[in-house]
Amino acid sequence: MYRAAIVAGLLAAAPLSAQDNSSPQTDAYSASDDLDCAVWALFMVGSLGDDAPADTMVALNLAVGWFSGLYEGKTGTDIEPAIIARGQALTNEEVQAFGMGCSARLGQFASRLGSIGN
Repeated sequence: MYRAAIVAGLLAAAPLSAQDNSSPQTDAYSASDDLDCAVWALFMVGSLGDDAPADTMVALNLAVGWFSGLYEGKTGTDIEPAIIARGQALTNEEVQAFGMGCSARLGQFASRLGSIGN
């Protein structure tokens, strides 16, 4: 039941145009890409606020964790100092521009999770 809720939430957070059944190689993205997506997901969590659907907020919080884990796995360092510095260096418009690519990655991840157990 939790898997279905998580997958549904991830799919809700990614636009339909970004969802496909391909399996991206996380190695195809740099630690910097992962950091930017973590910043974007945190920005979205803060921007949507209390009126956002619960499944969207769950998905975005999971996205923060996923992108943060990818970053930390590639760099071997904690993301906290990097995410603070990167977040402060970017404008809202720059962060929003990450949305299309990060949403696509999130949708692909959700598709892979959805195939577990099928």
